[in-house]
Amino acid sequence: MQKQIYDLVPQDLANNIVWIFPMDDTVDDEDTVRPVTDESQLNDLQVIVKTIFHTQDGSNFIGYIYWGEPSKVEYIKPVMFIDPSGQYGISFWSGIIEPTDSDFDQAKGILNAKSFPIRFESENVFGLYAIRGELEGIYYLDRTDNIALKTIPF
Repeated sequence: MQKQIYDLVPQDLANNIVWIFPMDDTVDDEDTVRPVTDESQLNDLQVIVKTIFHTQDGSNFIGYIYWGEPSKVEYIKPVMFIDPSGQYGISFWSGIIEPTDSDFDQAKGILNAKSFPIRFESENVFGLYAIRGELEGIYYLDRTDNIALKTIPF
């Protein structure tokens, strides 16, 4: 079984906690992921790991991080699903593009100012220790190559 990373849904992560980017001749492009069933499949490949996100108002959401070091937002690129279908979610890393208010549209109505900071913890599996952290909004790289933060406009 394989999927495109952007087609993953919470149930995929419930069924398979760790996914790899195979990067071989069996896949069409670099967005293809495949579930890991054995630690030996990791072999220095990029990995995503199921992560649980906890809001300050008591809600829990499933998502994933790109597992690795350093465990800074720009490397682990947290993604949180906000509905069971996986159709709606929020990526907490925007790269070199400053987030706009529309990047928060899916989260409005589900998250609010009392939701933050959102704590997260990845699963501890296959020798991949749990990575923990807190998120205040969407992070991005500003014009001076510094990490910047944009909070959800409520």
